[in-house]
Amino acid sequence: MADLVWSQICYWLKLLMSYAVDNASQVFQMARNDQVFKGVAPRFLKWWKKRKKCHMNG
Repeated sequence: MADLVWSQICYWLKLLMSYAVDNASQVFQMARNDQVFKGVAPRFLKWWKKRKKCHMNG
């Protein structure tokens, strides 16, 4: 069950990442203006590095 949930999360993250790459300049512009994002991003990255469960391949 957990694997299924993770595969869904990975799938949506990949979609999000490809969107972010396609629209990088807009995303970065928004991120620079967004104080909430500045607070969340470092924490998310720390969490992501700890997880390392979901690889961006397949």
